[in-house]
Amino acid sequence: MYRLCGGCCRCITSTRRGARASAGPVALFLCAYAAGIAPWLARNHHVYGKAELTHLGVVDVYLYKAGGALAVAKGRGIEEVKADLERKALDDWGIVNINEDPRGREMIPFAMSTIARHPLAFSVSTLAGVAGNALMPEKGALYRLMGASAPRLGLLWGGRAGGAAGSAGGGAFGLAGMAFIAFQAALLCGVYALIAWGFAARRIRAGDFILLISTLMVAYYYLAPAGPEATARFRVPAVPYLCILAAACVGRRAQGGE
Repeated sequence: MYRLCGGCCRCITSTRRGARASAGPVALFLCAYAAGIAPWLARNHHVYGKAELTHLGVVDVYLYKAGGALAVAKGRGIEEVKADLERKALDDWGIVNINEDPRGREMIPFAMSTIARHPLAFSVSTLAGVAGNALMPEKGALYRLMGASAPRLGLLWGGRAGGAAGSAGGGAFGLAGMAFIAFQAALLCGVYALIAWGFAARRIRAGDFILLISTLMVAYYYLAPAGPEATARFRVPAVPYLCILAAACVGRRAQGGE
């Protein structure tokens, strides 16, 4: 994958002869990328009428971005703040289902003004969400196998955004479950360590397209859902870019930082 991505960079940065030599890897990379995202684009077009990879909906901005800022600013639980915002949606706009009602966009100005009134709280909520998206272990599959609800991780919002606390006994993993979580954590920390090792090789240059583009993609997927809704599943679309970024960093060090 690193060599395929490298072909794209060489087409931009190298001589004409080098670009011709890289045409095959570039075409292969683009075809593989298009084949990978095409089903998701087709699904979104069929379900939502738009061929988009991802976007921030009204629920994200109103309940979680603005709600997270209010929860931090006022020291309240996110579930309590969400309930207040849902009541406001019903009282002020007559909206019962924020996720499906097309009038939901009328609430965006209120959400943006709320964020503007609490910039520090919004920043804290966002940074905590980025940390959650980047570091939280994926435990949901284990809980589903055990037939229990995943317990909510409090972080700084006074309870996870997903709802009430998990069922009793849901926190008992057993040795196999804890080993799986430890393996996940070690693997994730290893990838981050490789990335940091590569970035420490030398100063980033404008020509480092693999590093720059992959970093931007990871930052987008970590920032877009950053807030009380943070969870390991939001890291999933960033994983391919994390792997590309780590491979590019390793290749960079192997080439002596050049």
